[in-house]
Amino acid sequence: CDAISNVSVIYSKMDDRLDDAAKFLLKAADCAPTEHIYWRQLVGIYMKMGNPKEAQKAMDKAKELGYNP
Repeated sequence: CDAISNVSVIYSKMDDRLDDAAKFLLKAADCAPTEHIYWRQLVGIYMKMGNPKEAQKAMDKAKELGYNP
């Protein structure tokens, strides 16, 4: 799961690959469905993409899984 997430980190550094970064984070979240970290990382990606609605959904999921900001 972490290896999949690491690919997203690489893509997140490239503005033209943010969609790919999000896709890989979603795959990591599928790989570890009880971990909130991947959803938390998605919040940043979606905000960077200018998509606050999806960022809020990701934050809600992270909180549901135990993230406490």
